[in-house]
Amino acid sequence: MNSHYLDLDDILTTGELLSCTLDMNIKGLGYLNPSSDDEDLTKGTKIELPFWLAQKLKNDDKHVISVSIPKPFKESYRDIYKAEAEVVDLYALCPNFYNLAMKMPLIDSIQAKDIMASVRQLYQGRFKVIMDAAQNSSYKEKVVCTAKLENVERYLFEKGQDSLLHTIKWEIRESERISTSGVVRRHGKRKRDETVDR
Repeated sequence: MNSHYLDLDDILTTGELLSCTLDMNIKGLGYLNPSSDDEDLTKGTKIELPFWLAQKLKNDDKHVISVSIPKPFKESYRDIYKAEAEVVDLYALCPNFYNLAMKMPLIDSIQAKDIMASVRQLYQGRFKVIMDAAQNSSYKEKVVCTAKLENVERYLFEKGQDSLLHTIKWEIRESERISTSGVVRRHGKRKRDETVDR
């Protein structure tokens, strides 16, 4: 769950918007609520904040906001994952689904255990399908196969296809061919030129 300052996936994940409800009045930040012309944010106002800000405000001693669980992690969706894990379009729900799931304990520690168990089961169910598709589909079918996969799953799909390619090259002995490096070839040519000059 460590955040990495220069990790693009982590930056995109912590930029996901979460639905939050204010637990106190905040002066001068009314512009954060596009549906209101008030100068201040009042208690009970619902706004969307990026994960990184919502986490800081929720875990603050003043209890500034309460955060709703993101839609892909609600119980109704977890039931869908149990029934039809392979057909769910995770990319449409949240492109960084698994990375955000790893950060959910920072937002809601009460439901975190259930969320993580559901995500683990979803991952295990989809992993077999992803690897099967990666090993048995052509590069032309890649767009169709990866359309419903979120970013981590797309990475796994690409690695699966790469490993298949390396295996095929190994089987036809393309990966075992030994060739002379350019430096050695040039060095040997220089020696031959010196012997010819003498």
